[in-house]
Amino acid sequence: MLLGHDIEIGALLDGDEPARREGKKLVDKLLAGQDRRCLFIGNFIDGFTAAEIEDIFPEEFYLAAVKVAYPEVKLAFNKEEKELNGVVNKLTAFFGRKGSEKFEKWRVAAVLRNWILEKPDTVPTSVYETMSIIFKAANAVFE
Repeated sequence: MLLGHDIEIGALLDGDEPARREGKKLVDKLLAGQDRRCLFIGNFIDGFTAAEIEDIFPEEFYLAAVKVAYPEVKLAFNKEEKELNGVVNKLTAFFGRKGSEKFEKWRVAAVLRNWILEKPDTVPTSVYETMSIIFKAANAVFE
């Protein structure tokens, strides 16, 4: 419908493998052409092309939000978990090892949203800088 009305579209996806597979499908089937683009978060995180939106936040800051979202969980990564790339991968492995409950990104996202809205000055500058770059790239799709 959008393409039929000549509406320019773009997509911003995580940089992990599943998102890149789906992104390729989007590009091949829907976003082909000069006026359509598919952007990946991993393209905006230095040295980590598989990055997800959660990786925009410094790990310590994200883990502080995890502690608020999961106050009953005592975070302690083992050696293998520490070596994984990406905070979501580390947390998924940790929660899987603990077996008590599944890690749900939306719970942490709600905490981060509240912090951004209620205490924006506590959010690391790097988050705003990275998001600014992403927004500029997304806007460039439509220029």
